[in-house]
Amino acid sequence: MMYNLPPQFNRVLLIGIATAVVAALPGCGGSGGGNGLASNPPATSKLQFGPLSTTSNGLAQPPVTSAGVGCTVTGIAGTQFNDVTLNPPSIKDLAHTLIAFSGSTSTVDQLYTMTGDGRNVTQITTSGGINPSWSPDGSKLVFLNQVNQVNQVFTVGSTGGQPTAVTTDLAQKFQPKFSPDGTKILFIKQGDVVSISNGVTTQLTHSTSTSGITGYAISPDGTKLLVEQSDVAQVIQLFVTPITSWNPVQLTYTGQDKFFESWSPDGTKISYNSTDANSVMQVYVMTASGHSATALTSGTSGGYCATWAPDGSKLAYNAIDSHQVQQIFEVSAQGGAPTELTFGTAQANKPAWSTYLTSSAQKLVGTSGSMGTAAAGLIVSESGQQLNSLLVFDTAHPTTASRALARVTAQSGSGNQMPTNLVFTLTTGDSLSSLKYVNGIGNTITSVIGSGGSVTGATSAIVSFDGTTGLVALVMTYSATRGASLQPNARGDELTYNRPFSAVFDGNGKNLAPNGASSVTINSKSGQLVRLQ
Repeated sequence: MMYNLPPQFNRVLLIGIATAVVAALPGCGGSGGGNGLASNPPATSKLQFGPLSTTSNGLAQPPVTSAGVGCTVTGIAGTQFNDVTLNPPSIKDLAHTLIAFSGSTSTVDQLYTMTGDGRNVTQITTSGGINPSWSPDGSKLVFLNQVNQVNQVFTVGSTGGQPTAVTTDLAQKFQPKFSPDGTKILFIKQGDVVSISNGVTTQLTHSTSTSGITGYAISPDGTKLLVEQSDVAQVIQLFVTPITSWNPVQLTYTGQDKFFESWSPDGTKISYNSTDANSVMQVYVMTASGHSATALTSGTSGGYCATWAPDGSKLAYNAIDSHQVQQIFEVSAQGGAPTELTFGTAQANKPAWSTYLTSSAQKLVGTSGSMGTAAAGLIVSESGQQLNSLLVFDTAHPTTASRALARVTAQSGSGNQMPTNLVFTLTTGDSLSSLKYVNGIGNTITSVIGSGGSVTGATSAIVSFDGTTGLVALVMTYSATRGASLQPNARGDELTYNRPFSAVFDGNGKNLAPNGASSVTINSKSGQLVRLQ
């Protein structure tokens, strides 16, 4: 992953127990109920972790939890999970939106997405792409890619896959966008806006300005176009016209060029770029009739290429960060201090904000579950209502008695002996028959043990999490006598585990020790590998 994500998320644990209160959750640092049996566990227990719902046959172990800078991680075991389901979001939350952008550390830009709060950066294309824009339902992106030095229009699924070519002719194209009803794709070609549907191209504008159309936006209701073109003074101004008939009405008149216009989701405001008194490009917002222009950004970093959040509360835009790298920031639609969303040495370009994403429920554990039909325990990471990662495991003997012996403990110490961390140990009474995890729900599931996995014979595992992103950082499998505790040697922020490990998997699903390891040192706060031998 090429971007480092910001530590800006609240430490909130949302666990609702529908049929019974199982246990009070301990605070930061982990502890509580690691090996205790719950008295008189209910026949069926239901737990809720944000959009994740679980159903199990009783709970032999109260939940254990540990919190980092940007997440809270909870482990539960000693039961039989018959159902773990990821439900569609029931509330409109920007964490349930995506921002698409292009970025690269090389000469080839690729498309990426991240959640609307700046998390879970995911690469979408591998063969190049710039200038992304969303389909109305959030299922696709339309974008540009060069073919024989000609900008062509492509579409690709929002989670990646093979792009589909929309255009093949030799004219250059710019700024592709879906129509609000999703039936057409619009783009600029030879100085005018055209649309294409079922292979038929229709010219929508007939600009006679010397600049031609250099940019445009579609009104949310799909009835109007906001276009940028030169006026009689050769200044790029904003005009509005019905989409079905070319009749441009000028909205702006000041002496600076205007670019990168965008309509607010409710159609009442327009954002655009123009230079300030110091010739720095800034983001401005005005009414849809062209009045009351106000700068949302300021200073030498400036701002440009703004895109509205679907609720109209914020705008994401490009600006130069303190390291002189183009990154993505967000700012309130009312103005104020901006928040940086992307970090690192890679350039992040031209953000595009999706609508609220809805989907059908995803069965993760249960009949036809993507992570197994049942589980003896799980570890889930969340930031508020945002689900970061999930790990599930099961025992070799799929019986109630065998699963009741499974445990998850949160490792922590007292005083200065061991820092608060996000490291968990999972153990079984016999051995592990399945261990799977996923970073960023909906992404590729890593199978360590079981179907598709390479590890056999392990009874236990140590799982570390990045305390900022909440993602699984390492999974280390080993064998031990039931109940044996594997304690690390702690030195500063380093934890060293000395034991024969059968495998060490990283957050991307790669086994860093295919031949095993005798010692593994991790950073207790980031969860990342420091060294192994």
